[in-house]
Amino acid sequence: MAESVEKSSTFMVRNRAWSSETTITDVNVDSLSQCATFLNLQEVSNMAMTCNLFKKVAYSDPIWHRLYRFKFSLFILFSHREIPAAVSQKLGARNAYLARHKSVNQFEFSDPIGFDTFTASKPVDHLIIDNNTITFAHGPWLRITNINTPFLTKGSTVMLNGHTERITCMRESQSDDDDEKFMVTSSKDRSIRLWWKGSCYKTFRGHSGTVSALSDELLGDGVGNILASGDEDGTVRLWSLEAGVKSGQHALKATLCGHAKTVKLMSLAKYKPSHLVTVSKDSKVRVWDTTVSTAANSSSCVGMTSVPGMPVNMKCHETMLLIASGTSVTNQWKSHRLSWFETEPGH
Repeated sequence: MAESVEKSSTFMVRNRAWSSETTITDVNVDSLSQCATFLNLQEVSNMAMTCNLFKKVAYSDPIWHRLYRFKFSLFILFSHREIPAAVSQKLGARNAYLARHKSVNQFEFSDPIGFDTFTASKPVDHLIIDNNTITFAHGPWLRITNINTPFLTKGSTVMLNGHTERITCMRESQSDDDDEKFMVTSSKDRSIRLWWKGSCYKTFRGHSGTVSALSDELLGDGVGNILASGDEDGTVRLWSLEAGVKSGQHALKATLCGHAKTVKLMSLAKYKPSHLVTVSKDSKVRVWDTTVSTAANSSSCVGMTSVPGMPVNMKCHETMLLIASGTSVTNQWKSHRLSWFETEPGH
């Protein structure tokens, strides 16, 4: 009888132990940390604000090691390392994550370089900045200044002369077969000059009036290195810049006629490197296929339109042509046909 009572009492004690509720506080921190590694950053942040236990879990290294790998996977891939052990031990995985996040996303401002220089008493007509070199055009002169060289020291400034009248346009370019850049200038003296290594390398003559514009890039997708120029008489001329071609009129490939007024803007059509877009002073826009150009007619003109107001600037991007004129910007789509354009009011 006594033995039966003892067995019954033991069963009741065990039954009460089995039926008692198990709460999350009964789970150790390591186990909770492993479970929490499946949470994202927002869920971990919410977890940390719940209670002190969850905050301790949310700050544990396993969670932040996993978040670090997920967030900065490319950094780990290219650097072939995760959180450095020394950093992890010193800061903890969470602080290492936050430090990396800050360094990647914060805006870093560097003070601009202050540079003083003196130009001639005449105003600067054109300016080109290329890395550490600034090229000024004032009157018929070119002034090239290197901002890395102390001012007024030998080699800090180079003066180039050759034109006899004011420079009207200046372009910096680079041929595909040579990494070294060169400068092209046009002038009221009816000439175009190509500057290379600090001197005039070639001179192109053939315009009957002031050379009013130069193409922003070379035509032909690097084949032939063709430069386009515009005249105040409305003509467009194509010049070969190849090394074997002599200077002067020998380099003249073609003359395109069609504009009635001074050619003011010229740009390479990005959708097809052989197409040239020109805008004249009377706001007429033409697209030329330079591969079928002839010397005495306008048969190479493949598109025409006009824009309101005096043209100010132009930019080609793929099949879209943007022309700023007057107080508006014209969005010209399908610029190879100039079949549609929309004017956006602006200033």
